[in-house]
Amino acid sequence: MSALYENSVIEIPKAPTGIEGFDQITRGGLPRCSSTLVTGGSGSGKTVFGLQTLVNGSRLFGEPGVFVAFEERSRKISAHVATFGWPMTGWEILDAMPPPDVVAIGEFDLAGTLAILSAKTHAMKARRIVFDSLDVLFQLLPSVQERRREFNRLHSWLLDEQLTAIVTAKLDWVEASTPPPLDDESLRYLPYIVDCVVALTNRYDNGFSQRRVRIVKYRGSGFSENDTPFVISPSGIQVATADRTPISKTIAFEKISTGVMALDEMLYGGVLRGTTTMITGNPGTAKTTLSGAFAEASARQGDKTVYVAFDESAEEIVRNLTSVNIHLQEHIDKGSLSMHSENVARRCGRAFSAH
Repeated sequence: MSALYENSVIEIPKAPTGIEGFDQITRGGLPRCSSTLVTGGSGSGKTVFGLQTLVNGSRLFGEPGVFVAFEERSRKISAHVATFGWPMTGWEILDAMPPPDVVAIGEFDLAGTLAILSAKTHAMKARRIVFDSLDVLFQLLPSVQERRREFNRLHSWLLDEQLTAIVTAKLDWVEASTPPPLDDESLRYLPYIVDCVVALTNRYDNGFSQRRVRIVKYRGSGFSENDTPFVISPSGIQVATADRTPISKTIAFEKISTGVMALDEMLYGGVLRGTTTMITGNPGTAKTTLSGAFAEASARQGDKTVYVAFDESAEEIVRNLTSVNIHLQEHIDKGSLSMHSENVARRCGRAFSAH
């Protein structure tokens, strides 16, 4: 057994956001002591996401934070926070918005700003930080190389300070998993250096707003890869998930073997207990074989397992899987596996003939 397989159930430490539903689709929250890029177009909810994570970090998890504002004045942000009824204690706003008539002369870097931030974060023992609209600051830097240099400087500072960071920027993923084409190549660079990328979208269809969140990337962790609807309610962002139960380390991070070792390695240990996995494919692509392998592995490790088939009879499935060295009958005899079959097509045919 490979080292990858043996250690695959270990996931990176996470900082919960306290955002309803979001911690479920990320299996615990954002990467702790690391950087997350939150992207989206105008009005997609990037600033609200950053503020809510910071507020919850302070009031729910005892982690003070700093909100660094590059696009709006602190007074306006405070008023925005008040509309949600969130407390202003336990975290602070640093007004870093450049004046509208500022002109960059000579070489500019973030060293001075980071020195100020170091003093502030150390004084308040901050554990979280949000850089809102970093792309606004980048406009002061004339070249792609300088922008990359400064983001690398910022990224290194965050790692040294051991802060859980959110960086927001105006990038708008639509369908592709890669960043959209941009005139500013420095923004295209951002998703590759951070550990997590969260894409927020806000589309209008027939007069209705459709907000969605997608986890584009998450190093060292599993996550829900699908677009998930969310709303911005009077209490903040709420992400729609099927499971509203609290995160449990026993359930959320336990992996179950698929019965195929190579596939388990690809999935870093198998599938998560308590989740649903869909297997799709054309006829003959081994969907039943993989289902049988999973059922056998589950029954072998002592889990009570139910196999429900809608195409073939239980006897046919057991017989056919034996030919590929998957033996279900012994587990049926022991009572650890229960087989149920219902040929839907045959039943529909009988019902049609009766009419």
